[in-house]
Amino acid sequence: MDQTNQLWIYARDHLAGSVAAIGLLDGLVRKFHNTRLGIFAAELRDEIERDQQNLLQLIEELGGRSRTTEALAWAAEKIGRIKLIHSNGELATLESLEALSLGIMGKRALWRSLSQIDDDERLRKYDFGDLIRRAEEQYEKVETVRLEKARAALSSAPAAAAAA
Repeated sequence: MDQTNQLWIYARDHLAGSVAAIGLLDGLVRKFHNTRLGIFAAELRDEIERDQQNLLQLIEELGGRSRTTEALAWAAEKIGRIKLIHSNGELATLESLEALSLGIMGKRALWRSLSQIDDDERLRKYDFGDLIRRAEEQYEKVETVRLEKARAALSSAPAAAAAA
């Protein structure tokens, strides 16, 4: 398998993750509309959509998009959304935020990996340092909210601000 094909597969697989993350954030926005968590999720969704545009551009340059990967990501996101919608507890919210946190670290790993490729002209126009920094900032934001929800979901004391 040549390098272009490997790069395309790697980037395409990360696209599936970004599609799932955006769907999960859409579910949080709907479930927590007009709350601090809903506003946070909407802002994060916008940031991740901007990052996704970089990835889509790269995938197009490397060989085009894969409908199969996008369909699988769509299905995975729907399954996650069903759990979020049908679970009224803090645990589902915590798990959703945890999945986002892990996904953002995966995106950071993608940008870091691609930053190591210096023999592919198509990658030189991307500011991987900026993309890595953005992923790290997103991770810190999600972790702050996730840890708040962990206290609410896992603490034995009643959560006073569980609907925040």
